[in-house]
Amino acid sequence: MTVILTGSTGGLGRNLAYEIQKLEKLSLIAVYRNQEKFRSIFGETGITGYRLHENDSFRDILKLIPEGTSEVTLIINSFSIEPLKPVGNYRSEEIDAMIDANIHQPVVLINLLAAYVKEHGIRLRIINLDSGAADFPLKGWGNYCASKAYINAFLEVFQLENRDFRIVSIDPGVMDTEMQEKIRMVPDDVFDMVSEFRKYKEENVLRSPAFVAGYIVDRYIGAWNSTAFREHIDINTVV
Repeated sequence: MTVILTGSTGGLGRNLAYEIQKLEKLSLIAVYRNQEKFRSIFGETGITGYRLHENDSFRDILKLIPEGTSEVTLIINSFSIEPLKPVGNYRSEEIDAMIDANIHQPVVLINLLAAYVKEHGIRLRIINLDSGAADFPLKGWGNYCASKAYINAFLEVFQLENRDFRIVSIDPGVMDTEMQEKIRMVPDDVFDMVSEFRKYKEENVLRSPAFVAGYIVDRYIGAWNSTAFREHIDINTVV
């Protein structure tokens, strides 16, 4: 199996990379943007990296898939929550960057892999990191809510078209990541629920990225135990 992991240098991404690397007979391709950050995290591990560029076509990533691979697993983990601001305050370049990172790049990669696996007779799994924001609109989160909902809808159609592929969109809940730090810094007049997110940190209810990574690898990579298109880690799960 070959695993392609986007957002590999973030909190959850790097923990997923470490957990995946422990598995035998598996090749990992870690997608990243920042060369220096990738080297500082994975420089001594030997993990294969793919540097992502703006409006990337991803065609060169196919060259990294080892010959003889019988199954490809794509983990869609790279989403930007910025800009966190009310609609009407976005700059045009912020809109372009959001669409490129959260919608354009994952859709291009899914589309490319769909054609590749069909041509080569390879099985495909997709694990999308979902969010409750896809269903529940939050003030200041127009960018993030819309892009999460878009990817879910796109993947649902893709699943209808390809019943033999395995696809799951999993909501990991609130994690102790850099994204949470950004949320806690948003002014109350932009995001009216920011005090609740600050309490998550104060009351130590944020899930650890290491726990979530282990859960995902055990449930969907080491084996495939998905029972629905959209799943979540129960809020009462011990972190």
